[in-house]
Amino acid sequence: MIAVSAFFSAAEASFYSMDRDTVNSNFKDNPLVLRYCTLILDHPRRIMVSIILFNIIINTGVIILVVLFSYRLSLTGLAGFGAITLLSLLIFIPSMIFFGDILPKIFAAKHNILFSRFSAIPIYWTSVLLFPVAEFFSELIRILIEKIKFRDKESGISGEDIEHLAEIGHEVGAIKDDEHELISGIVSSKKTIVREIIIPRVDMIALPINSGIEEVIRVINKSLHSRIPVYQDDLDNIRGILFAKDLLPLLKNPEISANFRLDQTIKPAFFVPSTKKIGDLLREFQEKKTHLAIVVDEYGGTMGLVTLEDVIEEIIGEMREQGTDEDSPVKKLNENSLLCDGLVPFDEIKQTLNLQIEEEKIEYDTIGGFVYYNSGEIPKEGFTFSFQGYRFIVKQVINRRIKKILIEKE
Repeated sequence: MIAVSAFFSAAEASFYSMDRDTVNSNFKDNPLVLRYCTLILDHPRRIMVSIILFNIIINTGVIILVVLFSYRLSLTGLAGFGAITLLSLLIFIPSMIFFGDILPKIFAAKHNILFSRFSAIPIYWTSVLLFPVAEFFSELIRILIEKIKFRDKESGISGEDIEHLAEIGHEVGAIKDDEHELISGIVSSKKTIVREIIIPRVDMIALPINSGIEEVIRVINKSLHSRIPVYQDDLDNIRGILFAKDLLPLLKNPEISANFRLDQTIKPAFFVPSTKKIGDLLREFQEKKTHLAIVVDEYGGTMGLVTLEDVIEEIIGEMREQGTDEDSPVKKLNENSLLCDGLVPFDEIKQTLNLQIEEEKIEYDTIGGFVYYNSGEIPKEGFTFSFQGYRFIVKQVINRRIKKILIEKE
């Protein structure tokens, strides 16, 4: 019985560690196995509940056999029925868990192709036979759970639990690298705040509200942005967002273009606090069907802006072609030097260089802020200082913001 339980546990791990691409590429030479593996992936719920039900039947059968064995042995007078039963269960249950569940799942997750090749057909037909009964119990459990009201703070599984399970799945090979990164990104989105991913105020491309049509077209062509904030007097007074597509009717009609007024073309801006979680911001972007938000501080001043693309990149990774690192925020030049963007979080550089600074003494968030702190003024290109065996050199400054910093080991 332990062997049968091990077979079904291994089948569960093997099929749920594969996707359609893996199945199609590995079983294209065996149409029969390919067909049954595809059927299994097409009905994941049926397979799952059937395997669980079958294992419950097997485990119940094992316990019944242990009790009967204990009863027969107690009749010999060797020991009491209760003592023999307890001892037998203490031996059989751990053995059942290890040899019938844990060990086969680890083996099958690492050798899923091999195991799926000979288990697909029996697993599928077993699920067909057991599914009606399994479906009844599954539906019964679902109805009972729906009757129970849980408060959010009493949720049974936390983000940390999900991340821990994903880490285990990644280690045993059940979850691929990109899938693991995606899960981690989604969990992290509940912690990351907008301030950590904004385009800073000094880097914003915006238009004064009294701009003429020629200036607007020039800025759009130069920036290649489809949405541009519009302000009155200064960036703390954002009046709306200009959509480049709204200019197309104007360009086709010279009379309308001659009477162009930017304040009549813009749409209302969407404002968010800098402390908002990016997961919540993503939902608001979807609800409002917008792609850009103006980020404000606690005083209502403009800190910068954030786009839907920024949020998605933070969650699922940078949207750039694989193999290119031209715009990488931290670029390793050689064993003794790094070139990094001024917006790279200081904690990342601190860990990379193993800098020893007490947390309570850190008054900056980025490596650029660290350079500002040590310069005592707005540094110019070429500004250099040493710190704990490293030389920090400002390589590029644009609009008073440090863009590039070279770090060399002394």
